[in-house]
Amino acid sequence: MKTSKLKKNGSILLILFALAIHRPAYLVAQNKETIKVSDKEVLNAVALYDKEDYQKAKVLLEAIISKNDKNADAHYALGMVLLKLNKADDAEDEAKSAIKVNSNVAEYHYGLAKVYMVQVNSASIFGKMSIAGSIKDELIAALNIDPNHRLAMISLTGYYTQAPSIAGGDLDKALELATKLLKIDEKQARVFFVQIYLSKNNNAKALEEANNLVKLDEYRGRLMLIQVLKKQPDLVKVEEQYKLIESKFGTNPDYFAFYNDYGYFLLGQKRIDEAIDKFKKQVQFAPKSANAHDSLGEGYLAKKMLKESLAEYKKALEINPKLKSAKDKIEEINDMLEN
Repeated sequence: MKTSKLKKNGSILLILFALAIHRPAYLVAQNKETIKVSDKEVLNAVALYDKEDYQKAKVLLEAIISKNDKNADAHYALGMVLLKLNKADDAEDEAKSAIKVNSNVAEYHYGLAKVYMVQVNSASIFGKMSIAGSIKDELIAALNIDPNHRLAMISLTGYYTQAPSIAGGDLDKALELATKLLKIDEKQARVFFVQIYLSKNNNAKALEEANNLVKLDEYRGRLMLIQVLKKQPDLVKVEEQYKLIESKFGTNPDYFAFYNDYGYFLLGQKRIDEAIDKFKKQVQFAPKSANAHDSLGEGYLAKKMLKESLAEYKKALEINPKLKSAKDKIEEINDMLEN
């Protein structure tokens, strides 16, 4: 699927969640996010979480809570574990339980915002409006407690940058937050500057900030240059950047999501075989990514390779059972195969 699981119809709220975990994956800094707690017992579960042993972490945290239901760290950590196990509704309950025990911890509010970011993908259009407000409220709550909470600041800046005004988007607030973020995470702040100035139709400033970012982080800087060049549009120069990125970073599995963006660029030009090749590389580097299989499924579908497409969408759904786009495509392809 397109970057950050956006639908091509541009549904107004699906663009909101290129934030924290759900902002475009190819722009995410390559540092792993962990659970931040202080309780010593809960830290043992966090170690399992960091090793991606989520089931064992879940069992341990449930045992801790059974002994002390007022352990806020345990509720919060269990919520984050359940989120990894694709149990967002249960994760919401645990995150809320943590806040109920202690509402003055920024990390708990940020964690609940993360849960809402996941839930929004499977919500109805009306549900998305409600969840969007909840995301913003929890991020604001986190920053009121800890004004320097990096991930909450990144997420809220992304919200203000990407959300339509009807849902609380505000480019001036985004610019203000991005300026504060400069002192905490300059690279991500520069990414936002490019996005904000593009949204303000100030391409000259956007280009300046993209070039500033190239000096700090060539990978993300060149990806942002692509966004500026697409606005011109200059597809020749855009492809030059894609090729340059692939030549420098294309064999590094950490940058697998770049192939998603590159693939959709090619698909948009009806260069279907080339797009499929890029999507295949993404799957090769990230076989456990539902998004990677979803995108390859779309590439195969564009080539009318229905059985191959169906297999990829089924794999995506196996990885993420709540992936509505894959469910819809499976139904569509099954109808096509029957007729």
